[in-house]
Amino acid sequence: MAGAAAVLNGRDVLAHHGSPNVDIVKQFVFPKDVQPDEEVIRVKEQSLLDYAKALANSGKAKELATLIKGTRPFLGLVSKAKATKLVRTLVDLFLDMEASTGLEVELCLECIEWAKQEKRNYLRQALEFNFLGGVLLKELKKLDDKNLLVEVQLLESKVYHCLTNFPRARAALTAARTTANGIYCPPKLQAALDLQSGILHAADEKDFKTAFSYFFEAFEGYESVDDAKAVVSLKYMLLSKIMLGDSDDVLSLTMGKLALKYAGIDVDAMKAIAAASSKRSLAEFQEALKKYKKQLVEDPIIRAHLDALYDTMLEKNLCRIIEPYSKVQLKHVAGVIELPLPTVEKKMSQMILDKKLNVINSVNKRWQNTAEDLREFSFECDIRKKKLSKANKYDVQSAYGALDKKSSSRLKQHDYFYLSDPISADIIAYHLCEKWDDGYVFEVNPGPGVLSKALLKAGVPCLRVFEKNEVFLSELKELSKQHSNFEIIEEDFLFLPSLEAKTFDDDSVSYLDAFFKDVPKLSWEEGAPFRIFSIISNKKSIRFSRFLLAALSNRCSIFFYGRCELFLVLSHSEYLYLMAEPKENFAIYRWSTVLYRSFFEISVLNKFTPDIFSPSPSRHGKKKNEENNFYLVKFIPRSDLFSSLVNNNKLQDFYFFIRHLLVKRTGLVIPTMEGWVPSCGPRLIKEGMNVFTRFGDLSPEQLLMLFNQFSSWPEYEESTFHVSLRRYYGKKSFPFDDDENL
Repeated sequence: MAGAAAVLNGRDVLAHHGSPNVDIVKQFVFPKDVQPDEEVIRVKEQSLLDYAKALANSGKAKELATLIKGTRPFLGLVSKAKATKLVRTLVDLFLDMEASTGLEVELCLECIEWAKQEKRNYLRQALEFNFLGGVLLKELKKLDDKNLLVEVQLLESKVYHCLTNFPRARAALTAARTTANGIYCPPKLQAALDLQSGILHAADEKDFKTAFSYFFEAFEGYESVDDAKAVVSLKYMLLSKIMLGDSDDVLSLTMGKLALKYAGIDVDAMKAIAAASSKRSLAEFQEALKKYKKQLVEDPIIRAHLDALYDTMLEKNLCRIIEPYSKVQLKHVAGVIELPLPTVEKKMSQMILDKKLNVINSVNKRWQNTAEDLREFSFECDIRKKKLSKANKYDVQSAYGALDKKSSSRLKQHDYFYLSDPISADIIAYHLCEKWDDGYVFEVNPGPGVLSKALLKAGVPCLRVFEKNEVFLSELKELSKQHSNFEIIEEDFLFLPSLEAKTFDDDSVSYLDAFFKDVPKLSWEEGAPFRIFSIISNKKSIRFSRFLLAALSNRCSIFFYGRCELFLVLSHSEYLYLMAEPKENFAIYRWSTVLYRSFFEISVLNKFTPDIFSPSPSRHGKKKNEENNFYLVKFIPRSDLFSSLVNNNKLQDFYFFIRHLLVKRTGLVIPTMEGWVPSCGPRLIKEGMNVFTRFGDLSPEQLLMLFNQFSSWPEYEESTFHVSLRRYYGKKSFPFDDDENL
């Protein structure tokens, strides 16, 4: 009992001295007034190990070195095997800290000298493996101590790698693996071999695919023994993915079951680099290096790849800046990327020589540009003449028909497409929840609920989903039980036009109460009461998108409650219709193009490949190009839509004006307008038009200016156009049921 009490008192001494000296350690491990017995020695040994681990975890390298030196009197009380194991464990704890205090070599030499004096040869050999020595290798081979031999050969490989002598590093690693194959290799040692293999593949051959496999094996090995180096292996796994150009895989790797255990600043550092690489943003890359300097710059393995990664990021950033332009000045590029002009010139020259950029240096070639402009002008004149011919009309119509048939052939096979990719769902959820602290989010046809889960995880205030398919309802109902801010409406939101028509015909019954329950009505200037997300993929959803234009012109349906925002995923063909320009894309320039761009502020948020949907809408064939892509587009109704955008709040008139005239885009402006208001031609000629100007040649802004001018004329109210407009709205029982020509 006296011995046990002394041990407990000694443990208290260690616990209250964060920076022990040799005397304090001796007082604990070798007290004068206590006769050690087997139980006391065992408790002391365990206490020393626990205290050493605590010092190592808290980063106190000097204190741990003091503890190692002070334990030598205690080693005489235990067997040589236990003493060897204890010293090796303490020294390994000290070296694994990698504190760079300068005491590492001194401490190892002192321990080796003490082992020689005490004639503990096995301990001396175990310590000498920390020094690269051919004598030790020969001695170990004679003794046939293969476990220690593997460790020495592995350390030899690490040293040669640090000296950038890759052939000898690889030879030492091969020798270590060969030796390990003939013995039982502990999981920790096997993980160390795999980690070194991955490092050499990445450093020497730049084979990051093979390196990733080795890093993954090392990660699993360290994780199985709960070793702190598992997070190092995880970092190098993420580095391999980034260097392979698969930055998008980083998020999925870090969300894995095993990786979640090691979430922290090291993983955050690699996420930041991956995000910068994915966005091709050099500024974010440099910011990440500054923010996570210890985890990135001070890591010798990652630092070895920083230059290559910086060059890759610089190339990607230059490509991102240059891509939108057909011609660009290097001075502008240098200003955008915020680098000196000579640096940009040198890098772009290198990229051109490496065939990474397909560009032509047009410096001092102005005369060539002038000649090219003249040729283009002559060609444009010829095209204008051809457009006046009757045959050209059929060419335009056939071109549009071919495009529409080609782009919609696959979409006809399925009623709806459902989002099935969690990473893409996180991206969409980020956009839907950005700057949205209050209000509803309506998700149309959520299907399996992948986006719903992402929205709830992102902190959406109130989520209302519209799903009628019984296949998905059970899972969605389970989700609603777990979240009070999640509500299911068992209706198809895309049937809104039909339900609006029923309500219009029978005002005694409202079919839309559940749709907009508890949604506040805001003034037009206040903002959006809710946001809507939908995938526009088939005729039903396309009809819904056209219905929105009619509803907005009448300020009813969803726009009755305010300026609700739309987040629509468009197919490639619908995206082309939306972004079409009259000159470049005359064949697909539509009335809906003009109205959407007149009524809404439009921003393209992201581009997605078809494999994120289920069932996959991608076409199967030899060609796979941009026509397979889908686009996430945000639509915000203009705040001045009912105030100053259109004269005297004649938004319905403008809607009819565009629908009526853009059905046939080849109609001539002046002859048509003179049919409504005789002798108005001179007024239009003053605005820069001629007798050959067609409605399809005018941009949305020009058409809006034309209507505002037309509606301000005193003859407008008595014009035949206005008579047709009154007759049109007078006949319609429901003002939106007019989408025969979608």
